[in-house]
Amino acid sequence: MITVEKSECTEYFKKGIEAREEKNFKAAIKYLNMAANLSPDAALPYLAIGLVYRDQGKLENAINAFKKAIEIDPKRADAYKVIGLSYKDLRQYSNAEKAFGKALEFEVFVDNRVEILSILGEIFTKEGRYNEAIDVFKKALGLDPHNNTLLYKLGMVYYKNENFDEEIGRAHV
Repeated sequence: MITVEKSECTEYFKKGIEAREEKNFKAAIKYLNMAANLSPDAALPYLAIGLVYRDQGKLENAINAFKKAIEIDPKRADAYKVIGLSYKDLRQYSNAEKAFGKALEFEVFVDNRVEILSILGEIFTKEGRYNEAIDVFKKALGLDPHNNTLLYKLGMVYYKNENFDEEIGRAHV
């Protein structure tokens, strides 16, 4: 009986993902909720539901879905990342910073860590927290030293922090 439910859950999940790809958000939510109901201990359907809500700009609903995914699987770096992006979009930078911090605790892939650190650097820059922005951009560059976008962002923080000469000197070393 459990096998049938899991199989059925998988089918509803696939239909939900296909509906999302077709931008049929109402159907996507319906199918993904059906998958979640059949497998309430699985975080993935809730993560997908949150992404559908993000696609629609319904960020509070997305956050609630991501929180449910995290409640089920507290070590899902991807859930923390997308909840952080949702808070960032809502300009709730403190909540975004916390979510990205949790994402970094559990994220193992270097590219994802670089992206999260870059986003944190952007938040710190917007808030005028230049030294913290410099620190996270440097951490990201430690993981990806030839990333021109990170180098540019770091240079802009040095410029905004009025220590651009230091960056120019570092670039010519």
